Amino acid sequence: MKKISDKKELLAMVEKDPSAIQYADDTLINDFEAMQDIASAAYENDGDYFGILKHMGDKLKNDSDKMLSLYEYEGSGALQCFGDKLKNDKSFMLKIINDMNNKGELNNSTTTAYVAQNIGEELKKDKDIMLILVRHYGLALQYADDTLKNDEDIALAAIADAPTAIKYVSKDLVNNKSFISKAKENEIFREYLEGWKEKRRAELLEQQLQEKNKMR
Repeated sequence: MKKISDKKELLAMVEKDPSAIQYADDTLINDFEAMQDIASAAYENDGDYFGILKHMGDKLKNDSDKMLSLYEYEGSGALQCFGDKLKNDKSFMLKIINDMNNKGELNNSTTTAYVAQNIGEELKKDKDIMLILVRHYGLALQYADDTLKNDEDIALAAIADAPTAIKYVSKDLVNNKSFISKAKENEIFREYLEGWKEKRRAELLEQQLQEKNKMR
């Protein structure tokens, strides 16, 4: 099917079948207001609002003013529509993350995990960005680049919030006595570690008993 450049024609099609957005031509997918209107029409007919906006052209997805406007209007869900260039723009993403932090939205672990997943690969290597995220949700460490999983400050911040984040810390740090000593200064992590040791001892004892029973 040929590409469609007329907004009214595409609107009518999307209202019946949201997948018709694939027929929008370059002019439409790079027209911010047109894409918002089409997405709204789809949403009113039980379609996926952001699913439509994901079809925006790269020019729009990487337009900082337009995407900031989308975020301010739609909230964190807009992040999935950002282009790779913006997702890796530290200044832009810090503005978004700091705004969410100021609004208390990062206190929601699901939201923080969502942000950690949707930032660009380069920012997953950025200590400033990831430090903000793991302080609010330690398990966000799983989305960090391996270089940061080996960063003491990041790792300590993560397990201070969620002791179970230790499973995402690099083996080098986990085997570092100095690091574990610092980690154990946190009472919650210390209690978690003791609980893990007790569980492990019980598992080993059970294993030994099973082995003895097999020998009888």
